[in-house]
Amino acid sequence: MFEVKSANNQYTLYKVAEIKGDSALLSINKFETNLRSGLSYLVSIGDTSYSKQVYAFAKKDLKSMLDKGEIIDIDRK
Repeated sequence: MFEVKSANNQYTLYKVAEIKGDSALLSINKFETNLRSGLSYLVSIGDTSYSKQVYAFAKKDLKSMLDKGEIIDIDRK
């Protein structure tokens, strides 16, 4: 799971659905919070808070997001 900070200073979660080659298929949480501490609430809601649609991200793009500080933490549970 990725903790993500958007350009408008909102926080949300991306969950890895599958890894395919050089891409990761991610489900994006339907909710955002204006505080990083609010991410724990989004985690507590569980899987029902994620979109059923998955989005493909190239691993290099995820690395770039991490380098820019857009991905602020990675939970490898």
